[in-house]
Amino acid sequence: MEQLNKSVLVALFDLAQLDAAASVQTLAARLGVTRREVADSLSALDRQGLVRAEKVRLTMIGLVRAASLRQKRQKQSQQCAA
Repeated sequence: MEQLNKSVLVALFDLAQLDAAASVQTLAARLGVTRREVADSLSALDRQGLVRAEKVRLTMIGLVRAASLRQKRQKQSQQCAA
């Protein structure tokens, strides 16, 4: 999976945990990329069944994948800090 797609999944997961609304604009600002790049990523993730692009929301499968990616990133951060 492309790095931006992974970052979009994790960002959607983080926003959901904060009970914050997600939008293409919000994700683009959060990730430091263009809205077009986010829209393309959402389309690719939608085709994989991981997000509902029209609602900018994770599917159940996407939620599981995003939670796994978040956990891996946290472990990597902890290992780098040690």
